[in-house]
Amino acid sequence: MVAMQLEMLMQDEIIMTTAEVARKLNVTQTTISVWINSGFFPNAFKLSPKPKSPWRIPKSDVDAFIEKRRQQRGFFYTVN
Repeated sequence: MVAMQLEMLMQDEIIMTTAEVARKLNVTQTTISVWINSGFFPNAFKLSPKPKSPWRIPKSDVDAFIEKRRQQRGFFYTVN
């Protein structure tokens, strides 16, 4: 898993915080954490193994999540 995270960073993948994702999707950070634990952002990772370490989410996961929701529900998120 760590190798994949490093690879994303080396490929200039945009990495977002839970706060950034929450603002983009107009939900709370708690909702983002629930969605991470539910597997909606499969490449999300913690910065360290510590329990309180913050999550980071690749922008490509967020874009895929938005597109999937649009297709499933016809629901459109506004991009802030």
